[in-house]
Amino acid sequence: FHYIKRVMRQEVGNNILLFNGSDGEWLAKIIAFGKTTCSMVLVQQTRSQHDTLDLSLIFSPIKKKRLDFMIEKATELGVSRLIPVFTERTDTRRINLDRLSKTAIEAAEQCGRISVPIIEDALPLEKMLNNWSADRMIYLMDETSHARTVRELAFEKYSMDEFLKGIAILVGPEGGFTFSEFELMKKFKFLYSVSLGSQILRSETAAVAALSCFQILSGSLYKSS
Repeated sequence: FHYIKRVMRQEVGNNILLFNGSDGEWLAKIIAFGKTTCSMVLVQQTRSQHDTLDLSLIFSPIKKKRLDFMIEKATELGVSRLIPVFTERTDTRRINLDRLSKTAIEAAEQCGRISVPIIEDALPLEKMLNNWSADRMIYLMDETSHARTVRELAFEKYSMDEFLKGIAILVGPEGGFTFSEFELMKKFKFLYSVSLGSQILRSETAAVAALSCFQILSGSLYKSS
């Protein structure tokens, strides 16, 4: 109500686009305002719900403004699931999932996306890996080794369909993963190290760069229709 009435300054009789993440996008007409409510009637469907790339972003929580940036850009780049994990160097241990959800919803509205990524509860890195389904690949953005690039790994090891079937990108915390964490991750055969180049990137930059690479490999950047 506040957003429609106070921020967008809409009035009775105006049309507005609605989406809920599962039933497509709809043109609706505002028919009444209550004290804290807004009533609308659906006019017609403007876009059907489409499938998005099954792409997850696993990340270590960072400082608030930079985390908001990461969530916003990940949403714009079509991520379907956001998975926070606690690492040894995780700087922030308190996560406001409601705030992250609001950021994702606003980013979806801004870019014309009609689905919103699922945001999971935070888990320790080791627990997340132990719970992970072995048939879903995780690509670790690893600045410490001479790992293959995203493109090299994609075409060397897998067909494109396999490569893009339920994958995840893992970016580390500020300061990177510790030696013991790298040793831990070597035990999981579904996890592969990938290089984004010779520069050491901030966590949010690495996330945006990696997601862009995977979206390009999928055939197109995120499409809203």
